[in-house]
Amino acid sequence: QRLPEVLTSAPVGRAGNHSVLGITRKGGKRATVPLAPPTAEGIDQYIVGRVDGPLLATAAGSRLDQGAVWRLLGSIASGAHFGDVPTVGSAPGKDQVVVEPDGV
Repeated sequence: QRLPEVLTSAPVGRAGNHSVLGITRKGGKRATVPLAPPTAEGIDQYIVGRVDGPLLATAAGSRLDQGAVWRLLGSIASGAHFGDVPTVGSAPGKDQVVVEPDGV
């Protein structure tokens, strides 16, 4: 998914036997995206029973913006030791993620 879609998403819901995420796509179109069970479990642990508000929120409950998400990911990644892994970053002028091998 695109980062803006995740930032405007609502906590996980159910559609039949599947966990789903409500998102707003480009142009304001609403969509429901099915989640793999491990993804849904991780989100459930993160939101700790919240039923409304943004999926990615500050401690005060405000919606995170894109800059805050990139800073958070950078902070988490800088403390991780994965060995030889690709570099992840935002493509210039795009909302999508670019993955490049280290040393490129």
